[in-house]
Amino acid sequence: MEIIDANSGATQAFLDRRYNDQCISKREFGKTLSCPWVKVGNLYLSVTYTGEESWTPLVEHLQKQKDSKFTILGGRHGQHEGARVDPKTGKIIPKGCFDPELHTQDCSKAKVLVNKHNYFDNDNPRVIDVGKPPYDKTHKIKEKILSELRLGRIVVLAWCYSIFAMEEIENWTPKQVQLSHAILNTNKTIAAIVKESFGWVPR
Repeated sequence: MEIIDANSGATQAFLDRRYNDQCISKREFGKTLSCPWVKVGNLYLSVTYTGEESWTPLVEHLQKQKDSKFTILGGRHGQHEGARVDPKTGKIIPKGCFDPELHTQDCSKAKVLVNKHNYFDNDNPRVIDVGKPPYDKTHKIKEKILSELRLGRIVVLAWCYSIFAMEEIENWTPKQVQLSHAILNTNKTIAAIVKESFGWVPR
């Protein structure tokens, strides 16, 4: 289990390539049982493609180190350029982002953990679907993260490239501009991304 420090000087692109190369070399691409996570206080962010079984190894790993309560935010997809939003309403465009099936999968995984380990229960891990209103605005996701952190819980943003969860791009933006924005984001260091997007997280 690789936990990346919030002050890391590695770029997202470097970590993404390294992880994909490791998966390919081990013939495990798509399984993603040990994808890396960025730790920002008690918030954990994915820096690569995740997959169905990505967050459960993380939670088990952290629970072995210290008895903790976990909140899993999921139910959506992520991308390098951030969420596409309606510039008039500020709401995230559901298509390509929100996916109720992902929340169903997360709930099933949580039940498996409860049955597997006696230190988990029906509210630990707590699974929250942020792929629907009121979480169709980025600031609402931020508010939920903070409220869970203030309860002393460890929060995991359980979707691909959630390190870009606070990034937005207007829906009408031309594809080429979206691509340029994505490339710009991936070439930033983890430290820079955390400073720009997650400086509000208590540490």
